[in-house]
Amino acid sequence: PAQMFLAPSPPVFKAELFTEFGKWMDGWESRRRRTPGHDWCIIRLGTPGVLRGFDVDTAFFTGNNVPAVGIMGCYCPELTVPDVVTGTTGAMGTCATPEDIAKVDAHLKQAANWFEVLPRSALGPGYEETRH
Repeated sequence: PAQMFLAPSPPVFKAELFTEFGKWMDGWESRRRRTPGHDWCIIRLGTPGVLRGFDVDTAFFTGNNVPAVGIMGCYCPELTVPDVVTGTTGAMGTCATPEDIAKVDAHLKQAANWFEVLPRSALGPGYEETRH
């Protein structure tokens, strides 16, 4: 689930744990994409502030890790996602349809002035020496 992005503790590996969707992983595993574009998640901060850092940790994703990450930011206290969009609960196994993703992409481009926080950067597999 997307809320795992914000966990303050290091990820853990539970070898025998499975869910109805497959192997349980302590992280956010995106669906295989067969359409153009990229996966994204909106994280609303509790108050306006200054980002001092973040850690993108691919721990335990050793053959299916995301190859790169980019982080954007905006000041948009009134930003909402259109109510008609499905799959936005962040619950395990949920996802938005390609049509909903297109609607949200268009809405977000109009609703906020986004700026680059971290340019697209390569990520390594989740081995100890390459996971951060």
